[in-house]
Amino acid sequence: MRKHIVIGSVVALAASTAACGGSDSDSGTGQQVKSGGTFTHAIAADPGTLDIFHSPMAVTQVVAAYAYNTLISVDGAGAVRPWLAQKWDVTPTAITYTLKPGITCSDGSPLTASDVARNFTYIADPKNTAMQLGGQVTAGTKATADDQARTVTVTSPTPDSFLLVKSGNVMIVCAKGLDNPQGLTDKTIGTGLFELASVAPNDRYTFRKRTGYTWGVDGVTSDTAGLPDTVVVRVVPNETTAANLLLGGEVNAAAVAGPDRQRLERMDLLRQGGVTPVGELAFNEQPGRPAADEKVRRALAMALNADEIRTVLTDGKGTAPTSLATLAGKAGNPCLPAQAPWTPPAYDATGAAALLDEAGWVTGADGVRVKDGKRLTLTFIYETNVTSTYPAAAELVSKAWTTLGAEVKITGQQSAGLNETLFKSSSWDAGWIALRVFIPATLVPFLSGATPPKGLNYGFIDNPVYAKLVGEAPALPQPEACAKWVAAEAALVNRADVVPMADNLQPVFGKGATFDAYSDSIHPDSVRMLAE
Repeated sequence: MRKHIVIGSVVALAASTAACGGSDSDSGTGQQVKSGGTFTHAIAADPGTLDIFHSPMAVTQVVAAYAYNTLISVDGAGAVRPWLAQKWDVTPTAITYTLKPGITCSDGSPLTASDVARNFTYIADPKNTAMQLGGQVTAGTKATADDQARTVTVTSPTPDSFLLVKSGNVMIVCAKGLDNPQGLTDKTIGTGLFELASVAPNDRYTFRKRTGYTWGVDGVTSDTAGLPDTVVVRVVPNETTAANLLLGGEVNAAAVAGPDRQRLERMDLLRQGGVTPVGELAFNEQPGRPAADEKVRRALAMALNADEIRTVLTDGKGTAPTSLATLAGKAGNPCLPAQAPWTPPAYDATGAAALLDEAGWVTGADGVRVKDGKRLTLTFIYETNVTSTYPAAAELVSKAWTTLGAEVKITGQQSAGLNETLFKSSSWDAGWIALRVFIPATLVPFLSGATPPKGLNYGFIDNPVYAKLVGEAPALPQPEACAKWVAAEAALVNRADVVPMADNLQPVFGKGATFDAYSDSIHPDSVRMLAE
């Protein structure tokens, strides 16, 4: 299985995975394929923008993946395979990629090594505020190119044990896109098998198959049998509707993780997917917010019955997380521990009330706690397109915190709205913010460092232990590096900066086509239309 590496219900980084081409007559599974036609992929929310440099939303990366390639891909066993790069040479501080010959962009121009280097230079420049900076591309990274030799050298300012996986999974934008990155909101200029043909906001994104594509993973080309001529990414916010459209043959792929998953599992459908974090409780620690106080964060976490919430969040199918970087499983994350390395606040409603008392939040005449004349009012947010179980789980949170003495306002938001809240207005206090990441290094800019609007640290977290450990980890060899990464995640949870509650299998169901998927992201080179 190929994995698209996605970070975020909020964020999505690091893209792609190996494409298994199959034979000329079958899908790789023994099923007969037919070339041409339309592959329709249902997604739960409109991305709002296709700007992969500046949108931290996972859905942007899901849609854009049809148009952009990366230098490498990673298969289901964790093996790295060529994509735009045919080979590479790695040292602790630098990697040199040799590009495949004959790569062209959707505008017809050739992709040069200099174009690839410009992607890294753009991301590494802090003034461009690219979302990949700090996660996939370390600050201070340099990139040089030799167009004649087709080589690109990416040099990190410090040793980095994840350098290949991080840099190799940057989606590569072609020269005309780099000339005007702000113009990429409603267009794509990449090297992908498909090119964007039209956009109907909040409805669909239509892609057409390119001719002359010869650099796909495992030898996929424009002429590979079974490829569709058209891909339609259709916005279907309701999971029940998506399931019905799938069963009716109107869509070929849909991620369904809520109650409708049960009836789809009883049908003869393709099923892909993997473990995805869905119950990651985050807090806004911005000065002046209640959760800036660790005692408040711990009290709010202690008031929640994690087992009960996990059951509701995952419809009884979830597991307790052991890492904040669980998306790709052990194949993608060599630092994934067998057991959780942290001790989150244990469920204790009485202790939670006492801790709020200690923090100075005393119960007022109407039952709402007050401190310095300010009521304990909490805005709880979640992304509406992640799972249909979020509203019920949010109600459990609201009930527990209301009993504790807080006023709670629940706000469900689509991806674009959540992006605005997290990275611009910062008008929230707590919420389900599921960071879906490939490797722990990708978490760093979202859980430390610069805060909105200049940075991605949406929780305004300032955890010195975490910052120290993630600063030390990249320069170390395995397994020493993993020990640091695991300890860094534990430092966050132990201080209640983040409280992971549930991981869940996120199935992507298919009908009328085969494909490889992870979470709701589909590898475009893997799609094969099935003969009836």
